[in-house]
Amino acid sequence: MIDRLKSFFEQLSQAASWSDAERSCRADAMARFESKGFPTTKDEAWRYTPLRKWVTKDYRLSLSTPAEILEEDIKGLLVDDMLSYRLVFINGALNVELSDADIPGGVTVGCTSDLATYPKAWSEHLGTVINSEDNSLADLNRALASGGLLLHVPKGVKLDRPIQILYLNTGDEAEMRFTRSLVILEQGAEANLLERHHGMSGATTWSNSAEEAVIGDGATLQWVKIQHDDESSALTQHTSMKLGRDANAAVHTFSTSGKLIRNNLDFDLTAPGAEAWMYGLTISDGKSLVDHHTRVDHSAAHCQSHQNYKGLYGDASQGVFNGKIMVHVDAQKTEAYQQSDSLLLTEKAQVNAKPQLEIFADDVKCSHGCTVGQLNEDALFYLRARGIPEHQARAILMVGFAQEALGGLSNEHLKAKLNDLIAEKLQVKGVEAIELG
Repeated sequence: MIDRLKSFFEQLSQAASWSDAERSCRADAMARFESKGFPTTKDEAWRYTPLRKWVTKDYRLSLSTPAEILEEDIKGLLVDDMLSYRLVFINGALNVELSDADIPGGVTVGCTSDLATYPKAWSEHLGTVINSEDNSLADLNRALASGGLLLHVPKGVKLDRPIQILYLNTGDEAEMRFTRSLVILEQGAEANLLERHHGMSGATTWSNSAEEAVIGDGATLQWVKIQHDDESSALTQHTSMKLGRDANAAVHTFSTSGKLIRNNLDFDLTAPGAEAWMYGLTISDGKSLVDHHTRVDHSAAHCQSHQNYKGLYGDASQGVFNGKIMVHVDAQKTEAYQQSDSLLLTEKAQVNAKPQLEIFADDVKCSHGCTVGQLNEDALFYLRARGIPEHQARAILMVGFAQEALGGLSNEHLKAKLNDLIAEKLQVKGVEAIELG
């Protein structure tokens, strides 16, 4: 597989109009990937996530142009009734016809494959936020990425609507796709993003995506990721954010469908007053594997981070949570909290959790907690004793558990969409039909 990737890199290098600097950066990334290879279960960070079954597939690596997708083809993939801007990427390329890129206020949206046509100061961020030392897939993405979101929000501009971003993969054969996004929010800017990856053909697809965000002083970013793809799909995603003074960033990750999902989420709090918020909800069944890896670097004093991850695992599914909080020497007055709670709905479901704290400052408030268990039998008995059938009683408890992960979301249309996904996965008629009070 590595030989095929090297050959594909040569084809891509010949076909692309990269600058000398870009070509050198990609070649260096490819060389680093070759030296490290694909991660294996011998690597501590991938101990419970075997990639072997995916990297041995006969994936097609293509330079083909995007396929034709119609408006009706994407209906229902996003939150259709939410007032928003829309960006649609087909096989990594921005599709202008399906997108609503007429965003006011001097905001720039585009594709990272065209980054050379924008100010040099923007491109200098690419590759500097993500640390690929422990993740060779990030190097592979840097070498082979052929598109992805470019968003620049100028100083003081606050977007009046969320931006919905849809990445579509097409083709009838097993394919690998590489997208790389760059988000830059200048001082005091504000943006809300909603992202989803989706395969259109049902063919096995491996999406390897990377996102870098530079969030300026006093800027605010909310990024919602809906991971609800075909059951045969794989998604490996690495998102890294660098926050300035008094910056605020929240990432909500909802993982409800896909054979393999791996999320790396990294925050670097570089200046006082920065805040990072991480919410996650996993509802998994079949033989799927969902792996969440988080890392928060408290590099400056007076910063906060909050993590709250929930998981419901049925059938023979597997879950992984590996969260690390690093408090550096100068990061006094840090407040950092991490919580991971998982419910195993069957005897075959598994969860491996590894919460971590490394603290090198002495004036901090830090805590972490982790629970793995089953539905509360006392609560189940309480509901059944009041005439509620067992299947509905179990649904009430599961829905109530999942609802906690919607904290921090204010848009009612988005919450309704997520409630529908929760109801679909938990096989209840509708969250609104269940009395929780």
